[in-house]
Amino acid sequence: MLYYPAYLTLKDRNVLVVGGGAVGCRRLSPLIEAGAKVTLVAPQLVDEATMLVEKHDLKWLCRSYSAELLAGQWLVIAATNSAKLNTAIAQQAEADGIFCNVANDANTGSFICPSLINDGQCQIAIATGGAAPVLTRLLKFRIRAILPRHLKQLIAVSAAKRADIKRTFSTVSHRRRFWEGFFSKALNPDNTDYAKLYQQHLSEATEQASAAVQLTCVLPDDLDDLSFGMVKKLHQADLVIVSEKDERRIETFIRQDCRRVRPEAYAQIAPEPYASVIAIVTN
Repeated sequence: MLYYPAYLTLKDRNVLVVGGGAVGCRRLSPLIEAGAKVTLVAPQLVDEATMLVEKHDLKWLCRSYSAELLAGQWLVIAATNSAKLNTAIAQQAEADGIFCNVANDANTGSFICPSLINDGQCQIAIATGGAAPVLTRLLKFRIRAILPRHLKQLIAVSAAKRADIKRTFSTVSHRRRFWEGFFSKALNPDNTDYAKLYQQHLSEATEQASAAVQLTCVLPDDLDDLSFGMVKKLHQADLVIVSEKDERRIETFIRQDCRRVRPEAYAQIAPEPYASVIAIVTN
């Protein structure tokens, strides 16, 4: 993995943007939306940047960059038209322990800015490490097209009911299974009354049996031959019985919080109620 993915909390944090051209301007709007305290440094600005400065009362220093401007900054964006200056800013920021992004240069600086789908509380970041920006843009459009139209309302229902579900279902496994079932139904385009759907699914879920579900997955030599149904079940598994060798093979198919147990140790444990247990075997 080339980059560690993370979302930053920038509200009320000092962020320095160096460069008032089109590239620097594209960095401004997301920073403003995230609540950052932006300082813009540039001898001149493109019209759109000027409008953002006036609309949001941003601090604009009409001057060239100098190293002392880094003092007190939490994050820096280097977006000038000089690769040499951008590199110098990144090096100075690194020496001062400040995160720095160099626009249009994935190999310089301490982080990159991915392409972002932003729909309320749902944020999806897409990046190819600068290797294929056109592909990144196409993937963004395709993913955006399959997202439900009423995504904000769906997330609002989830946020409002999380505490209720935690009280209703005592185990993490059962709560996760409830939400997986609810969201699977809610993503059907015909289901838009999420409050009604929630009540229906809650009634059905509370009547389900509590016994653990145990399945066996036979791994093929080529994991591309795994059926979609089995891939889905592996992702939903709460516990997998798997050898060390096979665990490395299926790592991308199971959740990080899924418990891994060796076959010889499984008899000594008792899976919690509502758990989905999958035994991994090979041909």
